[in-house]
Amino acid sequence: MAYLFLVRRFRTLPVKRYAEHYTIRPVRFHPQDDSLLLQYLEAAISLWHVPSDQNKNLRKPVFQIATYFHREMGFDFVQYSTDQLSTTDSAFLFAYSPDIDVHFGIGAACFRLVEWSTAPACFSLEWAWIHPFFRRHRFLSQAWPHFVRRYERFHVSHPRSEAMQAFLNKIGYVEAIQPSA
Repeated sequence: MAYLFLVRRFRTLPVKRYAEHYTIRPVRFHPQDDSLLLQYLEAAISLWHVPSDQNKNLRKPVFQIATYFHREMGFDFVQYSTDQLSTTDSAFLFAYSPDIDVHFGIGAACFRLVEWSTAPACFSLEWAWIHPFFRRHRFLSQAWPHFVRRYERFHVSHPRSEAMQAFLNKIGYVEAIQPSA
């Protein structure tokens, strides 16, 4: 009897929509000639710079990854937009490339220039997300020196997940500023 109830219950669910909402897939993208490959983190893992004022082809996978971040963290809105153009904001796309012409976005990190009322303006790491299958492989640790070279002292935005706080403690992160606003 219980089995029949479950069968009837699950037949009423819109399976495709339900599955799409909870599925996390690496996002395939096709870099153009102006795409900026920064470095290879490992053999098939690379880091791409994605300025928010150009190359919409790379901003789309960052937006999809931001959507995954939004779902996992339970935020009210997606933290990134493909339509918002700014010369100061930029993102970094972690990519898995099993072949020379095949690239999958597996993670991203977004930096924004933030104006504080009680401190000078500085860059802030607004969010970072890596696909669950690729976590704990030191990709963020390998990219971190590049972030420090590029932005020197930057703020890491709150709220932070437990994993991000553990990562920051491990690398010895010191708050760049103590914003109160």
